[in-house]
Amino acid sequence: MKIKFIILVGIISTITACSSNSSGSKSGQYTMSDAELAKNDIKCERVAVLGSKIPKKVCKTKVQRQYEQEQSQAAIRKMQSTGGRANESQ
Repeated sequence: MKIKFIILVGIISTITACSSNSSGSKSGQYTMSDAELAKNDIKCERVAVLGSKIPKKVCKTKVQRQYEQEQSQAAIRKMQSTGGRANESQ
């Protein structure tokens, strides 16, 4: 009887912990309003996470997006020039 009670308390505490974390902001994170996002030229998108069915919200500034695009293009050019061997130094 005591084991069933302990299991029941564990299940209830797990459920309440999960539900309380979903509606508020997570600790250490700041949530910006739409006006603040537009002012700072920050765009958010939902990105698929490997091994999860729940997408993650990722927000980036224009500078970050441009930098990532430049890095991606440089990696593609490097792979094309080395015949697909990205680790080969020239």
